[in-house]
Amino acid sequence: MSDLRLKGVAKRFGEKDVLAPMDVVVTDGSFVSLLGPSGCGKTTLLRLIAGLETPSAGEIVLGETVLYGPGVNIPPEKRRFGMVFQSYAVWPHMTVFENVEYPLKVRGMDRKRRAQGVMKTLDLVHMDELAGRYPHQLSGGQQQRTALARGLVMEPPVLLLDEPLSNLDARLRAEMRREIRDLHRALGITILYVTHDQREAFEMATKIVIINEGRIEQEGTPVEIQNDPAPGFVREFLSHA
Repeated sequence: MSDLRLKGVAKRFGEKDVLAPMDVVVTDGSFVSLLGPSGCGKTTLLRLIAGLETPSAGEIVLGETVLYGPGVNIPPEKRRFGMVFQSYAVWPHMTVFENVEYPLKVRGMDRKRRAQGVMKTLDLVHMDELAGRYPHQLSGGQQQRTALARGLVMEPPVLLLDEPLSNLDARLRAEMRREIRDLHRALGITILYVTHDQREAFEMATKIVIINEGRIEQEGTPVEIQNDPAPGFVREFLSHA
């Protein structure tokens, strides 16, 4: 079991505490959503897990491997997480195929295995017929599918998604919610998903962690939180759905 465990993870920027020490467990194969308003610290937490930011305290452990802790700070590329950003971040000078292939090239995989892996993953996200197109020839939804395929192609231990649907219109958001949920069920992959959108979190996640001002306010299954929201911030936040 490769559970992802955060133990007392905190972050300060200068004199400001952005994240209070927090413990989070993302069990192997689960879909965990970090839910909260803009500026609450959820993206910072995701970046700490990815290795794009350095914690001020605490430990980050995947399975038996310490990713961050006393004397240890494994760089992002060696953590092997897949990551999908809000802005898609697909390279405009590369085709869909080349964008998805890039992580495999960096790992030194041979050309035949790269091609097989890319086309298998593009088929999963319904982009195999557009493999030769460039990003400017794609819709926003197609660009996001390309970014999703690039995050999946390495078969990462955890897929990290940071507000991946916020730039899409309502119809495409609904479509992508279904597709991401179906991919999670079909592949059994572990997903950690940042969003401020309650509908996204409650429709897709198996566990929700609600964050406000750098602190965990409540965590539990969607049903548990809906049936018994914590008093104060959580009840107020959910009432504005």
